[in-house]
Amino acid sequence: MKDVLFKKGEVIRGLSYWGLVCTDFPYLIPKGTPKSQFTREYFDEDGAYVYYPQTQRYDGLNFNIKVAYDGDKNDAMDKIGSFMNFISSGEFSIYSQAISVGRDKVRLVSVNDRVSIHIEGDRVLPEFTLSFRTEDNTKNISL
Repeated sequence: MKDVLFKKGEVIRGLSYWGLVCTDFPYLIPKGTPKSQFTREYFDEDGAYVYYPQTQRYDGLNFNIKVAYDGDKNDAMDKIGSFMNFISSGEFSIYSQAISVGRDKVRLVSVNDRVSIHIEGDRVLPEFTLSFRTEDNTKNISL
């Protein structure tokens, strides 16, 4: 199974390190939404003056991934806690091996505390959603 990798400093870990699997990872389109152009209106002229920079700049991007725990139920709280500690402070890079999409300068925004049940074959996996933001939305990275 292909993993989702997280790189913080020189340390690279996959979700599988913590007994986690990714059940939903968005295909992040490079660039995304362009920033609004600077405009200035003059009351004695029609329309507005619009400044077009030489290089288009883009807004940061919010995205969600769904993660499920697929390890020993006795270790669940420790493993999930360890993973949350790894991603909860500072910036990191994230990369999905399944779809070859990754982003740099990512930070955790929130954790949805509503846990749902993901059924995969005969396994029942607790699943939760993580919200991230990247400010570097213009290039795809790989780890």
